Amino acid sequence: MRKARRRGIGVAAAALCLGALYLGPASPARAAVYWGSGSTLGAATLEGAVFPGPFMKLNFTPAQGPACGVAVNGSDLYWAGGYGIGRTNLDGAAAPVAVVRQVWACGLALDQSHLFWTTPGLGAIGRAGLDGSEPNLALVHGINGLCAIAVGGGYVFWVDAVGIGRARVDGSEPKRILTLPSRTGCAVAADGQYLYWSGPGSIGRSNLDGSAPDFDFIAGIRGATGIAVDPTDIRWIEAPAAEGSPSSLGRATLAGAAPNPAWVSVGPATAGIAVDALSSISPRFLPSLGFSFGEVRRNLRKGTATLEVRVPASGTLELRWPQLGWRVRKPQTPIREGRNLVWRLRLWPGKGAFGKRIKGQLAATGRAPVNLKVAYAEDHSLPVTSTKLVVLRKSHPR
Repeated sequence: MRKARRRGIGVAAAALCLGALYLGPASPARAAVYWGSGSTLGAATLEGAVFPGPFMKLNFTPAQGPACGVAVNGSDLYWAGGYGIGRTNLDGAAAPVAVVRQVWACGLALDQSHLFWTTPGLGAIGRAGLDGSEPNLALVHGINGLCAIAVGGGYVFWVDAVGIGRARVDGSEPKRILTLPSRTGCAVAADGQYLYWSGPGSIGRSNLDGSAPDFDFIAGIRGATGIAVDPTDIRWIEAPAAEGSPSSLGRATLAGAAPNPAWVSVGPATAGIAVDALSSISPRFLPSLGFSFGEVRRNLRKGTATLEVRVPASGTLELRWPQLGWRVRKPQTPIREGRNLVWRLRLWPGKGAFGKRIKGQLAATGRAPVNLKVAYAEDHSLPVTSTKLVVLRKSHPR
């Protein structure tokens, strides 16, 4: 069997999508911080050591939009986008699953028993069990300009077109608790005592009922597109200087002291920030997106064939079965056709016992059906396989 061939393709970065959330208490000596960046999640230790490459590449297509929220507790990591909400074990013991499907979630938050998310297009906050059970797509609804969510102190908080609203975690008693002079960055977080939000060039803080607001609790920043709070620090995604520009993670103490808006450079961070209690950071891999087969072209004189394979992004391609001869035809850089990238694989009988059998069939009947098993692995993802029946044909000399 031939080794898989890697072909770099390059995919444009996904569009900006903002989210914010609060993640419950973590052990600061052992914790990690996560953030969204287009179709990937990044990670770093709380000391600022960034995990090289993406921590996780998410399995959705560009048409479904970028990641738009990330949340974590002591055992699981959640992420959201146009496809719904996914979850994976932090220890890698269980396969990733989709816990809520067919919702355009943007912003996530967790408490001890529930998952909350925003659906900005509907102006609604959804809620489900941590396993996705008993979903309520409109726990709180009719919110104009909904864009961020947090949970703390038995309440769910949100940012809307005018300010910050609050309801109990069962959706009851919804009301506005704070009117903001200007909405910048659309981020909100909460702990057991305080509420934090993004303002123009600052992070604000108030009591959980909106009283005693300090609109410049942390000043001298461009703004925050995501905020998370742990037992010792406030961390945020610093708003980039311009759309598409590199971003950074900022950090300050819970008292708002020693703010550092350039604590960690993270590239184009777009989707929210979260903190957990992992003892170490290891990459998580999701299955690749599916791929498909296209046209089969045959050389009747040589008994060979060329098979089109359509993939969604850069990665590796391998013929796993049977032991045919194969290679990527020139040019070896895949061709973009719409949203797909197309490889063209040249196939021939090959050597060994299997190749001799195929050659015998071609000599005797002029045709040899072969059931191919092809594996595709998108970069930083697990491989997926698919089968294709291809008939090699060869014309007999007269």
